[in-house]
Amino acid sequence: MKILLIAPQPFLEKRGTPLAVLQLLKAFSELGHQVDLVSYHLGEDVDLPGMRHCRALRIPFINSVAKGMSATKLFLDIFIFLRALGLLLSNRYDSVHGVEEGAIMGGVLTLFWRTPLVYDMDSSIPEQLEESGNRLWGGSVMVGVATLLERWTINRAAVVLPVCSSLAERVRRVSPAKPLQLLEDIPNVEEFAAGQLKELERLRQELGLFGRKIVLYTGTFEGYQGIDLLLDAIPMVVKSFPDTVFVLVGGEPAQVEEKKAVVVSLGVAANVMILGKRPLEEMPLFMEMADILVSPRNKGTNTPMKIYTYLQSGRPVVATRLPTHTQVLTDENSVLVEPVAKEFANGVVRLLAEPEIGLSLGKAGAQLVKDNYSFDGFRNKVEGAYRQIQS
Repeated sequence: MKILLIAPQPFLEKRGTPLAVLQLLKAFSELGHQVDLVSYHLGEDVDLPGMRHCRALRIPFINSVAKGMSATKLFLDIFIFLRALGLLLSNRYDSVHGVEEGAIMGGVLTLFWRTPLVYDMDSSIPEQLEESGNRLWGGSVMVGVATLLERWTINRAAVVLPVCSSLAERVRRVSPAKPLQLLEDIPNVEEFAAGQLKELERLRQELGLFGRKIVLYTGTFEGYQGIDLLLDAIPMVVKSFPDTVFVLVGGEPAQVEEKKAVVVSLGVAANVMILGKRPLEEMPLFMEMADILVSPRNKGTNTPMKIYTYLQSGRPVVATRLPTHTQVLTDENSVLVEPVAKEFANGVVRLLAEPEIGLSLGKAGAQLVKDNYSFDGFRNKVEGAYRQIQS
């Protein structure tokens, strides 16, 4: 099949949705499809068999785009739409595959072309807006418009690919008979390999992390990630285990400086390292070095992509008992706690005090990923979704 993939994202940028798009492209490539990818002008170049990267018009004064809705993102989306329109005018496609608001664009465009629309529902835009805390984007008018557009796009699509079961339920509420294929994320890095031992030793030396228990967080520092909850929990943990060090990987420079100031005010600067962004290729090293992995999200329903990578590592996970985690995490493969600092601290302390529990949970999590969230399984789900279009 020849597919027009509309992904209004900086591609490739090593974060959630762009990484999910990369996995999708790899699946398309292995299945023998030809894909024209439309993305922002931003991001690294990627070369995959069968893929042609058709970037939107370069806007010289825009060098980055933040996660979530913004005026910058809406402005760039205009050029995504125009690029996709131009490609439809000059090519014949078997399907239009839209990611997030790219599916809304695809829905409008397929009104004029008899081409099936695939809605790749990596999140719910109205939910994102509601949870943003922004008075403009999260206001009732914007959320209402986004809800109407989401419902229209679901009804317009030939098949919907929700990334988690909560989104699948959302689709079912709108259109009970709509064909859908649950397409969960998968780990976005390879497992740690024995050949990386020298690199691991180098990283330990760089950070000076010898003989200490390490609690690791990786990801963005957006409000919904619960970084403040995590920081508030640290003094309670180090009171019981003073040699513990919390390593936080991620965050924009301004966010990193802000959180460093919070750490100083909490009096735990000796127990916290906030490193900012690190290469994605280093994540297996960080997870191999860690004793405990944490995800303190305080809101949301989508399962974070990092959860699959966390579980793959075989390290125990402490996470908040919220729908954003409990669609994958259970009490059998992780420590789930209420989203308050004291409970989060208690979860970490429990694993530090009883490492045999962590070992058992880590093994269960790694087996879960092996059985249910492999690339082969992901590719087969993509193939199944496209069979629904062809039938």
